[in-house]
Amino acid sequence: MGLYPLYPASADELSGLAGELLASAGKIRSVIGDVQDQVGVAGAHTGGDLRPPVDSAGKPVIAFGTDTEQGVRFAAGALIFFAQAITTYDHTINQINAEYDLAPPASVTARMPDWQTRKTAADTKIEQAGGEVAGMLGRGPNAADIAALKGAGAYPMPDQAAPLGMCFVSAQAARDWWASLSPLQKAEVIAQSPSFVGSTDGFPADARDDANRILLNNDIDRLQTKQQSGVALTDDEQHVLDNALAVKTQLDNTEARTDPITGEPVTAQLLIYEPGAFGGDGRGAISVGDAQTADNVAFLVPGMGTELTSVGTYVPRASNIYDESRWAAPGESTAVIAWIGYDAPSGSLGSSVLQVVGKDQAIDGAEYLARDVAGFNGSRFDDPHVTVVGHSYGSTTAARSADDNGLATDDLLLVGSPGAGNADDANDLTTGRDHTWVGAASRDIVSMLGNHGWVNAGSLAQGNDPAEDDFHANRFEAESTDRTSWHRGVADHGRYFDPDSESLYDISSIVVGNYDQVHRPDDRYDPWWESPQDPEWDRTPAHLTHQS
Repeated sequence: MGLYPLYPASADELSGLAGELLASAGKIRSVIGDVQDQVGVAGAHTGGDLRPPVDSAGKPVIAFGTDTEQGVRFAAGALIFFAQAITTYDHTINQINAEYDLAPPASVTARMPDWQTRKTAADTKIEQAGGEVAGMLGRGPNAADIAALKGAGAYPMPDQAAPLGMCFVSAQAARDWWASLSPLQKAEVIAQSPSFVGSTDGFPADARDDANRILLNNDIDRLQTKQQSGVALTDDEQHVLDNALAVKTQLDNTEARTDPITGEPVTAQLLIYEPGAFGGDGRGAISVGDAQTADNVAFLVPGMGTELTSVGTYVPRASNIYDESRWAAPGESTAVIAWIGYDAPSGSLGSSVLQVVGKDQAIDGAEYLARDVAGFNGSRFDDPHVTVVGHSYGSTTAARSADDNGLATDDLLLVGSPGAGNADDANDLTTGRDHTWVGAASRDIVSMLGNHGWVNAGSLAQGNDPAEDDFHANRFEAESTDRTSWHRGVADHGRYFDPDSESLYDISSIVVGNYDQVHRPDDRYDPWWESPQDPEWDRTPAHLTHQS
C-alpha cells in the first residue's frame, strides 16, 4: 500500500527519450562522415585545391554538424542525469513504504517523523537535481557541465559500447536484466540496438515503444527520401512504407486524444513493429494507454481482412474500449492493445474466404498470441488484470490459443465468433466456464457459422458456436440498436465496438473486472429438428454507456 507516491515521471521514460536523442546523434555523426568523405573526393578531383579552404574556414560546414551532434548528446546526458535522480528518489520512497507496510500499527506514530524527514530529504535532492538539469539545458554544452555529467556516469560517449544480453531463457529473465541496467546503459542499448529492444519479450512497454519508434522513423525517412529522389520503391519497400505511415498516423491520432477522466493526453505505445512480416502484410501492436503501468490490460485480436494497414480500423476500436473502460472504472488505469500480430486471412475476397475455411492461420496465430501475451505478462513486476478480446476469425484464433497454447489471460471474450476451434466446452480453455465470455448479435450471420450439432453443422468448420448453451460460456448482450428487423447479414458483425452500444458496455465491464455489471441474456440453443434458436432475436436493444 505504501505511505508516499513515487516520483510522477518514470526514470525509464527519460532513459528512452535519451535513447531516441542518441539515435539522432548517431545519424548526425554518420552524415558528418559522409560529408568528410565527399569533400575528400572533391579535393582529390581538384588537385587538392578544395580541401584546404574547407578545413581552414572560420566555421567549416563539418563543424556545424559536430556542434549539433554534441548538443544532442549533451541534452541526452542531462535527461539521463535526471533519470538517475528519479531512480534514487524512488528507491528511497520504496524503502520507506516497505517499512511502513511492515510496521506494527502501534509503532507507526513513533516512526512517522523519521519517514517524513527522509521523504523531505529526498524531495530536496530531486529538486536540486531538477535545478541542475535546467541550468545545464539553459547553458548548453560546455566543458564544466560535460565533466560533471561524466563524473556522474550520465554522459554518453560517442564510441561507448552498450551492454547487450542477446539471449534470455524467459521474458522474466529479460525483464530482470533490463531492470539491472543504469539509465545511461538503457539509453545506449535503445540507441545502438533498437531492433533488439523493440522485439524482446520481457522488456518494458515504454522501452520497446522508444526503440520501435526509432525503427519506424528510420523506415519512413529512408523510403520517403528514396521516393523523393525519383527512384521507384520495390514492392517490398512500398509495403513497408505503407505500413509505417499507417502506424505513425494511428500513434499520432491516439496521442492527440484526451483521457475521458483526467483530460490528459492519452499514452500511445508501439509494442511490436515488423512492417515486412507475412509477405508485406506486416505485424504490429499499438497500445492505447500505458501498458507498462495499467491496472487493466486488454488485447484486441482482429479477424479476416486484417493487415498492418488495418490499424486504422482497430486502433479506433481499441480507443472506444479504452474510453468506456475508463468510465467503468475511473479509479483504475487501463490500456487496450490493438494486436495485429498474426497472418490473418487477407487479400481478395475469394482468397480470404478460402483462408477462413482453412485452419492453418488460426493455428499459427494462436501460437503468436500466446507468446506475445506471455511476453507482456513477463515484463510486469506486478499482476495486472489481463483480457483477450477476439473478434471474428480472431476469436477462433484466441480460442485455439487458450485451448492449445496455454494462453495466459484472466478473461477471454469471443466476439462475433464463427467458431471456437477444437474446444467443445468452455472448460477446455485456460479461462474455463467462469471467465470465458461470448458476444453474439442475433443478426450477425458470421456468429452463426459455427457448428450447432449433428444436423446443423456450420459451413466454415471453425468449431462449435460458443454462444450456444452446450458450450457453457457466459454470453453478454450485444445487440445493435441499428439492427435490421427481419434478416441476418454482416452489418452487425462490425458494430460490437460502437460507442453507446450494449456490446461495448459489457466488453468494458469485463475488461475492468466489474462482472456484476455485465448484462447476461439467455444462450442460443439447438433443438436439432429445426434451425438454432436465439432468444435475443425479439429483445429490444438499448443504448448503454458507463459515462455519467
